[in-house]
Parts: sequence; structure tokens; C-alpha cells
Amino acid sequence: MRQEFVRGQRRYILSLDVDLFEACVINRHWYGENSRRHGRRQELFKDLAVAQRRFGEVQAYLLKSGYSLPNS
Repeated sequence: MRQEFVRGQRRYILSLDVDLFEACVINRHWYGENSRRHGRRQELFKDLAVAQRRFGEVQAYLLKSGYSLPNS
């Protein structure tokens, strides 16, 4: 599962994947379109339900912080 969020010139990519060892991984990557400011964070979970709950929490935080889904 992958989602991209937008706030002005800032972008935030949030993804939930399952790796080869059956661990759930949440990858978070943020960057500016015209700047070199960026960052990355990765969280590992053993349980998919816990990872999905955390994914929802991060989504809610981003929306509360002014990010929105890009117009498709």
C-alpha cells in the first residue's frame, strides 16, 4: 500500500510493505520539490494489524498537519 501527500512544495510518501521475512515495514519519505531538504524513516512490525493501525495514525497526522492527497 502506498500513498503520496502534498503540502505546497513539500511531498510525503508513505508506504506499507511486507518483506521477505514476513515483517511489515512502514517507509516514510519526505522532500521538497525545489530544495534539498529531505528525510526518511522506516518502522518494522511483526503483526500486520499493528502496522495497519500505525499507518492509519500517520495518515491522520499528515492530514491534520495540512497535507492533502494530490489531485489525480
